[in-house]
Amino acid sequence: QIDLLVQSCKTQRVTATEKIEFQLGNLQAMVHGLRIMAYEAAMMLDRGGDQGESLSIILYARNMAVDFQSKLKDFLSITGLKRDALFDQITNDLAQAVMMARNVADIKQKKLGKFLLDFTQ
Repeated sequence: QIDLLVQSCKTQRVTATEKIEFQLGNLQAMVHGLRIMAYEAAMMLDRGGDQGESLSIILYARNMAVDFQSKLKDFLSITGLKRDALFDQITNDLAQAVMMARNVADIKQKKLGKFLLDFTQ
């Protein structure tokens, strides 16, 4: 998604203002952060590590993925980029994937909060 975004910026000759550079840099940093978290969560699960921590990584990564899509929409708005069919398809697929797991993630996140507030521990 970000590769297509950068390619569109170059093809459509988007003027690289400080705001655009900052927002695009933020999007790239989010992608790198999500990738690192995915690797770490996978390694933790493979090692049989603390499931609470790996669950936290997964929940946080999901929240970041939602935030990424929101920031991506903002970026598209300020640049006025014309999107192509492939970009729209990938964006829609990613948005659907993030939203499919929303209910389960919300339940797990509430359980985590409830556990933290359990005064019998």
